[in-house]
Parts: sequence; C-alpha cells; structure tokens
Amino acid sequence: MIVRLFNEESVAAGQSIVSSTALLRSKRHVHALQYSVTGTCKLDISTRTSCNNTDYVNNGIKGKSITAISGPDANGKDIIPLTLDPGDFFRVKLQETGNSNAIVVDIWFLSKE
Repeated sequence: MIVRLFNEESVAAGQSIVSSTALLRSKRHVHALQYSVTGTCKLDISTRTSCNNTDYVNNGIKGKSITAISGPDANGKDIIPLTLDPGDFFRVKLQETGNSNAIVVDIWFLSKE
C-alpha cells in the first residue's frame, strides 16, 4: 500500500502541518516514507501513531531535519525506513524551522509485507 500524505504542500515559515490519517494494516509490514522537498528552509519530520485515531503519540521519526539538499544525492529526495510503535493509525507532522521562507513537500507512505 502506498499513500500520498502530502501533495506539493507548502509549509509556511515557522508553521506546522499534519497529514491525513493512514491505516496501518499490520505491524509486520515494512514501513517507509519517501519525500521530496524544495525551498531554502529546513523541515522537521515527526511520525505519530494512535490506537483510537484521536490521541496520537510521537514515535518512529522524531524531529528528523530535511532540506532541499538532503538525501543521498543532495537533491531533497530520500526514502526513510520506519520502525513504528503499536497503533492502527498513522500520521506525519511537518514543522518548518528555518523561520524565513516556505518549503514545499511531497511525502508518500509505504506499508508492505
């Protein structure tokens, strides 16, 4: 299952956004995030899970900073493997931390056996 959580979403300077909810089918699956970012600022990614789809707990990725020059090719693109705590529901929170310009992001969530 691949779910696009953000589709060229702009995160304003100093602001944060949270993705829609993805359903985790099995904890035995391989989970990963693929991202693509453009802009001149820094973005922190945090992952969250929930058992009741109301109260979300930070886990997996906690404040990983990415920029338009992150990733193995220094082009703002990478795949991050995830180890997630128990929970049936999954979200991603993005926080722009450069505090000067917006950053644009695409993020896909992969869950497969």
